[in-house]
Amino acid sequence: MNDLSNTPPARKSWLVDSDAAPQKAPPNLAMQIMNIMEQGIIEWSADGICEMHNTRIYDVLELAGEDIGIGTERDTFLKLAEARGEFDADARKAASIKFNAHKPFSFDRLIPSGRIVSTNARPSCGGGYVVTFTDVTEARRTASKLAKAIDEVAESERRALDVLQKERRRQKEAEMLGRLDEWLQSCKTLAELFEIVQAFMSKLLPQTRGELMVYSNSRDVLDGACSWAQPAALAQMAPDGCWARRRGRSYQFEPDGLSFLCDHVCGQNHQGDATYICVPIIAHGDTVGLLHIQFDLDRTEHDILDPKSFAI
Repeated sequence: MNDLSNTPPARKSWLVDSDAAPQKAPPNLAMQIMNIMEQGIIEWSADGICEMHNTRIYDVLELAGEDIGIGTERDTFLKLAEARGEFDADARKAASIKFNAHKPFSFDRLIPSGRIVSTNARPSCGGGYVVTFTDVTEARRTASKLAKAIDEVAESERRALDVLQKERRRQKEAEMLGRLDEWLQSCKTLAELFEIVQAFMSKLLPQTRGELMVYSNSRDVLDGACSWAQPAALAQMAPDGCWARRRGRSYQFEPDGLSFLCDHVCGQNHQGDATYICVPIIAHGDTVGLLHIQFDLDRTEHDILDPKSFAI
C-alpha cells in the first residue's frame, strides 16, 4: 500500500475556467487619472464629434449631464457656450475657424457664475483636437490686482517725481528773484535799475515781450522806461489807459475769457488772441509805475512754473 502522507498537495491552477462566469474588467487607468484631474478634458474627432471627456468637465464648465456626452457635435457645444454668455458670436466663429485650421489656440471664457476658465485646444493625430478647460479665476484676479498695484506704484513715483521737479523749479525761481533783488538794491541810478530790469526780464521770461513804464514828475502820464523783445517801450500813456490802473490791481487779459484790451495795448499791434498782464509797481504804498508783459502764442516750455503768477 502506498503511503499517501508524503504525497505533495496538488497545485492550484491560475487558469480561468472557460465555463466560469466572466470576470469584470479592471477600470481604465487613463480614464481614472483624467477624472481626478483639476482640468476638464474633451477629445474631438476630426469631424467635430466628442469621442471622450472626463467627468471633471461638468464641474469646471458648470454643465448638466445632457450638455456634453459621447457623440455631441462640437458646433452644438460651442453654440451652447455662446447662449450661456461664455463668449459672443464673433468669438465662437473665430474658434470654429481655428479648429478648422488645425492649429493650437487658447482663450478665456467667462462662466455664468463669474469664474474664468482658460480653454486650450491642441490638435491631435488624425485631425482631431484635445481641449482642456482650467479654472484660472484666482490667477486672473491675482494678476489683475498685481497689475493695478504696479500701476499705483508707478503713478505714485510719477507724482513724487513731479513734486520734486516742481520744488526744484520753485527753488530756481526763488534764486533768480533773489539775484534780481540783490542787483536792484545795488543800483545807484534809475538808468542802472532800468538796465537790470530789461536784462533780467529777458532771461526770466524768454517767451515774452514787454515794457516798464514809470510816472512822470507831473504824475499825469506814464513814460516808457525800458522794454525787452520789442523795438522800444511805449513813449507815454495816460494812467486811465490801463485796466490795472483803473481797478487798482493786476490785470490779466485772456482771449478766451471775459476781458478787454487796455487802451495802451491797442496801439501796439497787439495780437488779439495773445495773453498779457499788467502789474502796478508799488513802492512805499504808492504806485510808481506799470509793468506790461505779453506772452507769445507759440511759446515753448520754460523754467518758470507759472509765468503769470511769477511776474505778478
